[in-house]
Amino acid sequence: MAVAARDLTGMRFGRLLVIERSAGRYKASSPWWFCVCDCGKGHESLSNYLRKGVARSCGCLRRDMTAARFKKHGQSHDRLYIRWTMMKQRCSNAKRHNYACYGGRGVSVCARWQSFDAFRDDMGEAFHAHVAAHGERDTTLDRVNSDGDYEPANCRWATMPQQLANRRWRRQKERV
Repeated sequence: MAVAARDLTGMRFGRLLVIERSAGRYKASSPWWFCVCDCGKGHESLSNYLRKGVARSCGCLRRDMTAARFKKHGQSHDRLYIRWTMMKQRCSNAKRHNYACYGGRGVSVCARWQSFDAFRDDMGEAFHAHVAAHGERDTTLDRVNSDGDYEPANCRWATMPQQLANRRWRRQKERV
């Protein structure tokens, strides 16, 4: 004597809402159920897969989780983000052509600015204001003390003439 299958109609399993039992599809003693996913697609699944959590969506959950795993912040083309990565590269990548002038002589990026979010919080508003006033091509990240590290108290947005006037060798010449 077969045991009647539990009615799953109206129950939710992950992103799947069970609508009705599928007609004509059986495997062993587990019936198939027609479900609608939160994304709007229809999906058929075994009762056992639903109850055990094997089937949680029509497949969109896996796609969303994969996309989230590979997407860090979505700002890789942002002008501020590009400047942040260039700053970090100058101080940490020995293969860069200008590493000797930065990381090679001990200049580093502070611990707080290892995170782009923190860098954006500290410098983002000033960056956009400087770009609006001087244009993007004439906006550079300048260290007030060129022997100091990249950190909030030592950095500003400057024009290229300001940046050039603040170079290490120029300041050494003025002292002599």
